[in-house]
Amino acid sequence: MESVSSIASHVEAIVVDGANFCESSPSHSTAQGPPYVTFAKAYFRHVHRAYPFLDKDEVLKSASKLSNLDLWRQDSDSMKLGLVMAIGSTTLERAGKISTETSMNLRVPYPDILSQCLRSPGMDSLRILTLLALYSLFDPKGVATWSIVGILTRQAAALGLTRTPPEPNSLISHDAELRHRLLWSIFVLDRMVAVSVGQPVGLVEENMDIPQPSITVEEFASPDRVELASLLQLNRHIIQLRQLEQEILSVVYLPNAAEVSKMVAVDRKTIVEQLRSKIEHWYGQGCLVSLPEPDNIPIHNTITWLNARYYNLLILLYYPCHFNSQSRHTQCGESLNFIQKYVHYNRVLLENRQLPLNHITLNRFLPVCLALLYCFGISRRCNCNFAGRSDLPGVINILRQFPPTWRVAHRTASAMEEFGELVATHEGNSSTLLVRATFSDDIPFQSATRTWLKALQKSLLQIVGEALGRSSTYLYIDDWDNVQKSPGSSLGEPSQRESTPTSLDANSWTFTDSFELGFL
Repeated sequence: MESVSSIASHVEAIVVDGANFCESSPSHSTAQGPPYVTFAKAYFRHVHRAYPFLDKDEVLKSASKLSNLDLWRQDSDSMKLGLVMAIGSTTLERAGKISTETSMNLRVPYPDILSQCLRSPGMDSLRILTLLALYSLFDPKGVATWSIVGILTRQAAALGLTRTPPEPNSLISHDAELRHRLLWSIFVLDRMVAVSVGQPVGLVEENMDIPQPSITVEEFASPDRVELASLLQLNRHIIQLRQLEQEILSVVYLPNAAEVSKMVAVDRKTIVEQLRSKIEHWYGQGCLVSLPEPDNIPIHNTITWLNARYYNLLILLYYPCHFNSQSRHTQCGESLNFIQKYVHYNRVLLENRQLPLNHITLNRFLPVCLALLYCFGISRRCNCNFAGRSDLPGVINILRQFPPTWRVAHRTASAMEEFGELVATHEGNSSTLLVRATFSDDIPFQSATRTWLKALQKSLLQIVGEALGRSSTYLYIDDWDNVQKSPGSSLGEPSQRESTPTSLDANSWTFTDSFELGFL
């Protein structure tokens, strides 16, 4: 097991001075604090903004006193500090402040930490589990974040964190506020993970009566009150984002399919319009809290991050699930436009080293890949290029940025590269057919395209199922295989009209039938 001193000897002297990171000499870094304090400060400059449940002064004080100790002793303070430093290391690595070789490559002992938290449930165990879940987002070989969050949310409910204590005045204001912030941090994490995998949330909020994070009297009297107030304002905006994501998940994806089928188109349209209005309102509010930063370590208050989240919400809202089945053809064009914008802003984040290469980023791109495949499949026009083709290089490039240990990302990238080849091949064949077609021509049916597309569909669904879970709502794309209900007759077996796969009847074929040879 690596000790802190052995790690510190390999870390460059990067010093946190207020909001700025700068390189300095080892002698100067000693005056400012040991190098591993930098990891803790990086945590508070980035992660703490979305999850402000730790006492910053207490953690930094503990980090400054740490020397030559094993981080993973069987006590809560050691585990908390170790996880804070490990998460801070991933932040600095993402921002390009340290290299992979000098990052804090600790082997986090998941079994020991989980065992400790299960044996001794309490506020400390909730904080440790929250930190462990946040760290696991960056670990492709660790315990699944979804599983850790499941334990976390049940412990939080069992300990009564969602309800006001019977004697609320028994806690001093500072402790009470940290308790509230812990609950809302768990809330945000639970919703983010649930939406990323397309599964129900674990923390039920119907009976929650805990106020959202607010500034304490002590914080208001401190010289940092402006910064703290801005941080909590941003945190509330992130809470609203997760609430909105959960509402879309609950209304659009999780209702009983039979009940959704009974809904008429006008009712579905009304619901979509209401959710769209909430998304626009959230985005407008976000523009007010987006501020320039001196470096690329924090990301949650940047306009690029806001735009990426905005288009991700729209992709979720118009995803080709059962709820949107009655308008899937008209919405496909919109979805492709949202995907194009989403990929663009993620590429900007990547170029600025503000895109975290973790499970959340990967999981958000998997439904995007399925949606691209679906929109190609149901498109009926063969006299133009597939609108989503230009997005494929961006998607593939982002997926390829994940380290080699992220096998799902690279398998998905390979599948999308094959999809690009399929699109190019089909567009070439379709152009040739349109040029050569006459009213008396026998036009060969492109059964090879259908076979290729179905094989690619099956491969991609398998990859997504392994990553998100076999019951993920994103796997259930409506009418993908039902050509009797799909005008495009795209991915299923040939319909009655296509009973002769090798050629069309020259006597019955008309010019308009040439457009049926579109994206098969």
